[in-house]
Amino acid sequence: MSKRLSPRQKAAIEESERVRLYRRMALRAQGFMCFYCWEPLSHIAATADHLIARARRGKTTYDNIRAACARCNNLKGTLHWREFMRLIERADMWDAPEFWLIKAERRLWGATWESCGRIAAYAGVSAPAAVLGVHQI
Repeated sequence: MSKRLSPRQKAAIEESERVRLYRRMALRAQGFMCFYCWEPLSHIAATADHLIARARRGKTTYDNIRAACARCNNLKGTLHWREFMRLIERADMWDAPEFWLIKAERRLWGATWESCGRIAAYAGVSAPAAVLGVHQI
């Protein structure tokens, strides 16, 4: 005998499917990189981050979801994405090493993506997907 799902259970499943879809769409739109630290991400490693956290009444909509690595998503917590970016930009190695590390990685990945873009343009291929070896699904 099969058990029927309650309306609440159906809504939770639909929400979960939407988040999964929005995460994949955001990941592709972001060039398969974390929204905050620009680290390369795969579909498996990416998490769905709400720019405005659900705890702050943020909605699960495409405009409010970005793909982020687990570290950035966990560190951000319920902060608004602009607050989180300010913490990263103003991070000091001694006062906030975890934010400073993201800041340093942003600089490193930014330079890497810029170099990869120049090399890809010279070779006549698209980047970063070609550089990462990621195939469009």
